[in-house]
Amino acid sequence: MFNLTVLSVWIGNATAVALQPPTNITFYQSLPDANRYILSIANAISLGLWAAYTTASSALRSVPFFRVSYSAFPLVSWRLFSLLRPSGDGISWHERKPRPVQSLDSLFIDDKDELVADCLRFFEPSSQARRTGRGKLPYMGMLLYGRPGTGKSSFALAVAQHLGVPIYRPGSLSTYDDQTFRSLMSAIQQKCVILLEDIDTADVTRSRNEANTSGAKVDKACLGTILEELDSLNVEGGAMVMMTTNHMEKLDPALIRAGRVHRRVEFQLASRETAAALFRNEFKDEMAEHDLDQAAKKFAAQIPDRRFSPAQIDEFLHGKEKDLEGALEGVSGWVKSTEAADLQDSVVGSPSESDGP
Repeated sequence: MFNLTVLSVWIGNATAVALQPPTNITFYQSLPDANRYILSIANAISLGLWAAYTTASSALRSVPFFRVSYSAFPLVSWRLFSLLRPSGDGISWHERKPRPVQSLDSLFIDDKDELVADCLRFFEPSSQARRTGRGKLPYMGMLLYGRPGTGKSSFALAVAQHLGVPIYRPGSLSTYDDQTFRSLMSAIQQKCVILLEDIDTADVTRSRNEANTSGAKVDKACLGTILEELDSLNVEGGAMVMMTTNHMEKLDPALIRAGRVHRRVEFQLASRETAAALFRNEFKDEMAEHDLDQAAKKFAAQIPDRRFSPAQIDEFLHGKEKDLEGALEGVSGWVKSTEAADLQDSVVGSPSESDGP
């Protein structure tokens, strides 16, 4: 029987196991008591953090571990990943027990490699030193825009996981007033990713020159407060702010101008190439690579280009529960029924003639 080198470490009440060789790393994370993900083993042995031993591969099957695999994006150092949410007091953060997060390998978006490389470069100490030397704050803004289900939030979570930095995720900004938003941002003191989701739902969709003539009290964090906090972010090691929106046209130009947003990334509906990649990812353990490629092409040929979101296609594939033939036979009917449902939704959502313009 083939023997595998297994590395094990205890972090709090969690146990993580990684298989060697490191060119094909698999992590097993115990659930539900786990409070961190272990993301890399490089340098870990030299730091004395791991205990190594040998065991038969079958021994792992009886252990209730959650599996996360990485291949295309090799990990380069010992890192921990954590997700932080606002605490009940509204002015501080607490660490949430992690749930499974998609790896970069399972996300299929345009220019993914280039985007990840940009994120890696930003957090490099040499890059941070250059920014400081030029009098710039250690801050990078990225606007992720596109239709719902195209992978904007998933990408931000996967990048934070890959980088091994905490991700601060306050949720909808429409739930915060100015004071609460200031308190939360000032409490961020470590190298991190900050995910501001659906930025268009906050009070930043109004122009700065538009007055609130209704007389009603505005309790949402306003544009000025958000701009002030972004401009004053000064976190040692760097803070990357990723803002997501389904409606970039609603955003005030001041929020997304050069200097605050260093890169705009459009997340598009799935191309046929993306559909094929999703199919291969779902059924990669079901058949030989050559046959799988042929099946993926057959699957993708039945899906209109740029018509459905990756999330919609992924949901259909997951529903087949590893039934490859069922996916190939059922996709045409799924396309027709989904298009019909979308058409019905658009008709219901359209104003009638009696509604006026």
